[in-house]
Order: sequence, then structure tokens, then C-alpha cells
Amino acid sequence: MSRTMEIAERQSKAIGNKESPTAATLRWVTAKTFMARVHVLNECIIRGYD
Repeated sequence: MSRTMEIAERQSKAIGNKESPTAATLRWVTAKTFMARVHVLNECIIRGYD
């Protein structure tokens, strides 16, 4: 089992939902990707790029 799957599974258990590990992983990856995009966007705004 990959580290990402492990984290996602632990998170879904902590939340107490009946989500499948795959769905939890997808949500986790999506959140990570979104946060990375927001970070890049913020960097661009700070530096004055488009």
C-alpha cells in the first residue's frame, strides 16, 4: 500500500465516513493539487506575474 493511500485511509477513518479508500485518495490528491495551484498563483501575484 502506498503512503498516499495510507494517509487517505487514515483521514477517512478519522472523519468517520464510509468512503472507499480510492475515493478518499482521489479527494486527497485533488486537495493537494488544488493547494499547489493556489500556492503557485499566490507566488505569481506576489511577484507581479500574470
